[in-house]
Amino acid sequence: MILDTFDRLSTYLPLLDGDLSVIRALQKIISHPTENGRERIDGERVFVIIQECEGKGNKAQLEAHRKYIDIQLVLSGEDIMGWKPLAECTNPIHTYNSETDIVFFTDEPQTLLPVPEKHFAIFFPEDAHAPLAGKGTVRKAIVKIAVK
Repeated sequence: MILDTFDRLSTYLPLLDGDLSVIRALQKIISHPTENGRERIDGERVFVIIQECEGKGNKAQLEAHRKYIDIQLVLSGEDIMGWKPLAECTNPIHTYNSETDIVFFTDEPQTLLPVPEKHFAIFFPEDAHAPLAGKGTVRKAIVKIAVK
């Protein structure tokens, strides 16, 4: 898991296969906000989901993915994101769904991270994370990058 400011995202390009298309797409989204929905950057290999939603507070559940790395960029508001190493999650709600690339857990997050506007968190397949664990309205871009 990584937490940082948007202007430092390029620092992490080596971890993301040096994919400049991700940074260009996010810069475009920040300077010209789009409607909620899904936008392809590189087919199903890299895409972004724009959403505005209410925080769930303590009802936010840990989730994990196997096929994609998540970059969760807060465009407005502040998100609180829970985190716990996937290896320490022991209470899945259901088995992993390969079609939706997700599994949810009833485990409690080990850490709660405030992620303010123009900051991002990167979650790898080894990271269980609980987005929207705060209160209030959050607008964010969730970039999904396929794991090789």
